[in-house]
Amino acid sequence: MRVRANRSLSCVCTAGREGEISFKTARLERDHPAIHERLKRGEYKSVRAAAKEAGLVRDEIRVPLDVERAAHAINRAFSQEDVLLLASTLEALANGGK
Repeated sequence: MRVRANRSLSCVCTAGREGEISFKTARLERDHPAIHERLKRGEYKSVRAAAKEAGLVRDEIRVPLDVERAAHAINRAFSQEDVLLLASTLEALANGGK
């Protein structure tokens, strides 16, 4: 079990996925009451979908450390345009760029 400090909530104890849902719901209720109301009315498919609209979560992918498997994971998750942008950014970084 993890304990997270929070500004208005004294602490939110989380235990895995169920705790994450409680934490996100509490954050929505506190920081985004209109979205929280829509969530309660069933206008969102999930708590995560509501939290995403509120800007509390982002889409992320897990990338394996094996280069070939990482390339496949990235290729599945990104558009062709974004894959090319990532490749050029990585090339610039590899050549000492920022």
